[in-house]
Amino acid sequence: RAALRPAETAEAYMKSHTSKSVRKSMRRLDRRLSEIGEVSYEESGPDSDWESLTEEFLRIESSGWKGENGTALKSAPATEAFYRDLIRRSAAEGKARFLTLSLDQKPIAMLSDIRTGKMVYSYKTAFDEAYEKFSPGLQCEVKNIEFLHACDIDLSDSCTSPGNATFNRIWGQKLAFQNVIFGLRSTASRTLVRLLPTIQSVVKTIKSIK
Repeated sequence: RAALRPAETAEAYMKSHTSKSVRKSMRRLDRRLSEIGEVSYEESGPDSDWESLTEEFLRIESSGWKGENGTALKSAPATEAFYRDLIRRSAAEGKARFLTLSLDQKPIAMLSDIRTGKMVYSYKTAFDEAYEKFSPGLQCEVKNIEFLHACDIDLSDSCTSPGNATFNRIWGQKLAFQNVIFGLRSTASRTLVRLLPTIQSVVKTIKSIK
């Protein structure tokens, strides 16, 4: 899946890994957004109001299609509680991180990341669908490249699927993953483990035919 290893500068990274058409499109969208209000980006810090940032993120994420489809963090009390606890504990350890894109001081897109040492994990992205034509989520991700280059990290993991179009357009590296299956004791389970690659291959072939 997509990953980011900082270059010498954010500008150098963008030129190497983000296409000219994407960079041009982002400048155009930023100008259009600036025409209707004041655009600003703010990264969280040690003195941030983490409860307010968490609340704002949950509000934005649940306001769109995720909320309608029941897949937003707020859609399930247990999931919401898990996220709130994750940010609360991570903030206490200096690991929580938010980047907020605001229009006239109103947040319209937010990134929620977790940093451990020199690694950043892109946990969640949310944007206000009322501004969808300006691609605020993508604008926030592109701007995030600058912030990531300024915070002394070795790697940022997108934590997305391999085919995620957004990150594949703007991040230039990849992280490889492998599924490992262990059989337990019985001969039947060992036989099943040996057959799994073949079964998976057959399933993929059937899906491609459909």
